[in-house]
Amino acid sequence: MRMRHRQLIALLLSGVLAFTVVGYVIAVGQPIDNGQISKLRGKWKSDVSKTMEFNEKYAKLEECQIAALRQIFGKNTVTFSDSQCEVHTPAYTVKRDGKEIVVDESIDRFPMKILAETDDAIVVQTTENEEDSTDVAFAIWHIEGKYLWTYVGDASGLHLREYFVKE
Repeated sequence: MRMRHRQLIALLLSGVLAFTVVGYVIAVGQPIDNGQISKLRGKWKSDVSKTMEFNEKYAKLEECQIAALRQIFGKNTVTFSDSQCEVHTPAYTVKRDGKEIVVDESIDRFPMKILAETDDAIVVQTTENEEDSTDVAFAIWHIEGKYLWTYVGDASGLHLREYFVKE
């Protein structure tokens, strides 16, 4: 079976959409002006150790989901520029129910705009669907020491995070 990274996450979490938190918008900080360089800018690599350390302790997941997520976190690299978010997923293979799922390499690009930023949070507006620019989503990226993290999934209460470190 072949699929894309985002499809696999949705499958493993039983239909929970992955990557940004839709509809979770709070007023934080001040609007970022065009001359200001965001802390978000640059290339960030998914950190499987930090991600799973948090998720095993706090996320509301079953053991089979934890085992599956160990296989997929740590793959993505996210690059933020002033106006775009690029998510690169290399090809990889996951085992589920005795079957191998091949995840194809993908590069997804989304236009984005930083709406506000504080010392520890950044609010981003983007479109989650490359083909449908009306599919507006908001994400809150959090700064925690050397890590950047965001919630994975919708507001379903899983409390699932993915952590990244700057390359």
